[in-house]
Amino acid sequence: MKDMNSLIKRINELYHKSKTEQGLTEEEKKEQQFLRRRYLDSIRCNIRGQLDSIDVVNRDGSVTNLGEEREKLKAQKKTCRQELMKRRDMTLQKERDEWNKMLRARITSTKEYADAKVIFTYVSFGSEADTGWVIRHALENGKQVFVPTVIDKRVMKFYRIGSLSELFRNKMGILEPSPSEENLFLPERYIAGNHVLFDHALLLIPGVGFDREGSRLGYGRGYYDRYLKNLRSEIKKNSGNMNMMGVCYQNQLSIHIPVNELDEPVDLICTENELIRISK
Repeated sequence: MKDMNSLIKRINELYHKSKTEQGLTEEEKKEQQFLRRRYLDSIRCNIRGQLDSIDVVNRDGSVTNLGEEREKLKAQKKTCRQELMKRRDMTLQKERDEWNKMLRARITSTKEYADAKVIFTYVSFGSEADTGWVIRHALENGKQVFVPTVIDKRVMKFYRIGSLSELFRNKMGILEPSPSEENLFLPERYIAGNHVLFDHALLLIPGVGFDREGSRLGYGRGYYDRYLKNLRSEIKKNSGNMNMMGVCYQNQLSIHIPVNELDEPVDLICTENELIRISK
């Protein structure tokens, strides 16, 4: 409690200073963001602990403990993730090369891609479906391209690039853009001021697996789920639109992906064999 009180006190001090003429230094701004995230994480943890202790009485008289249900879903996701990643990783590179060529043709032939003036896309890593070609194709055809970088353990941001040569490898070996305020995607900067641009935008989303209902299984960190939730909220608020397409190989499709209310679905799924449009 003492630590929490100190945390809140410091957050308030920084807030009041930010409203003065002097404002915050760059270091204090970083501290403010860090402390706010720490505070929110603490609140989430507290709420989760309370929810996990709740027992729900079902219609048939049986009792479900929310904590046990959450752990059960977590275990189901882990098993599904391991199986799908193993399936993808065991595919021969020669096969993936052929599938990538088929994916390239299928994605670029969709109306969503053809109409898009802006492309948001992950930068493929390891055995993921390749996106290097779509980045080059989009840039060559005059489309704006934004790719992601992870700022800290919970935050992912997209930055505009003009070439693949602008990307560098992070500690994990994943290609990322160099963070730049000028190239940072901000909803208030792009969506609110340019509806036409974002009525023709496409977001290519990676995943360990998908099902035909649009459910997505990621890598377990929640980066895309949090980002998609916030982005959808901003787009809706500004009466905009964006197509969100899951990209994967056919062998990553599952009959059923275990999900909960925090997992964000996609609008379309594209594999080397088919384009699946999700009924809304």
